[in-house]
Order: sequence, then C-alpha cells, then structure tokens
Amino acid sequence: MFCTITARGPDADDLGFVLAKHPHRVHRRDLGWGEATVFFPRADADVCQAALLVEVDPIGLARSARFKASGFDLGDHINDRAYAAS
Repeated sequence: MFCTITARGPDADDLGFVLAKHPHRVHRRDLGWGEATVFFPRADADVCQAALLVEVDPIGLARSARFKASGFDLGDHINDRAYAAS
C-alpha cells in the first residue's frame, strides 16, 4: 500500500513536525505482518509531501500465531488480495 499526503503554502515543511518525523531521513519499522516505511519525496518550504509505504509479508502473516491460536479452519489461507485496504 502506498499513501501520500501533501502540504502546500508557507511553512509547508512543518508537516514533518506534525508527523513527528524528520523530513531528511527514511523511517522504517518492522511490524508483525510486514514493514512500514515513511519518507518525504519532497520537503521544501512551499511544498512538503510525506509518503507511507506498507509492505505486507503474506508468508509471515500466514505463519503468525494470531491465526493458529484462533482455531479458524481456513487460517492457513491468505486472501489473494494482499493490498486491499479493507
């Protein structure tokens, strides 16, 4: 999943402060089901754009304890629409 937000106008680079992320660095976090990355493709005083990239690991998701402990019979099967926002 890829999501962007853009701020325009004077002091647009304050978007980094709102998100609590430094605009000149890439921020990565490992999650139990994949990895999330936040970066800024453009960080000027007039235009600032933040992007969130979420990479889902379907194998790790299928092997997680969350599906095994639930007793759900189809827990080993992952939806083939891995990037659906629902």
